[in-house]
Amino acid sequence: EVVFFEHKNYIVISEKLGRNVNIYSNFEDSITGLEYDLKNYLWYNFSSIKKIQPIYNFQYLAGKKIFVLNSPLQVTLPVNPDIVFVTNSPKINFDRFININKPKLVIVDVNNFKYLQKKWKETCIKNKIPFHMMSEKGLYILK
Repeated sequence: EVVFFEHKNYIVISEKLGRNVNIYSNFEDSITGLEYDLKNYLWYNFSSIKKIQPIYNFQYLAGKKIFVLNSPLQVTLPVNPDIVFVTNSPKINFDRFININKPKLVIVDVNNFKYLQKKWKETCIKNKIPFHMMSEKGLYILK
């Protein structure tokens, strides 16, 4: 199970493996800070944090290729991710990025400007790509 958590200032993605949870985040403070934010999830699943790792632009979790789009990268080659996770309002031609890469799902967190979220949603609807806007729907669970 992979969970994309909704946090205002940082990215948190968890991967549950049995009773252990691996955390992928750009949160650079202590493990205690993340445990506090995730305590309900951990308690509900009878789990504990096994390790915290930095998040990279590419993550392979639960057999899915996840691309974290968080900066104005020069993405000229197709990266063909299964999931695109968009954060920090990257300055990119999103229509072109979607047409080149054709992801199976786009997840947009709360750290993006509202007008961009709406624009990206329209692009995904036009291209028949499932879209999850965390500001409207909250966290996303991938099983």
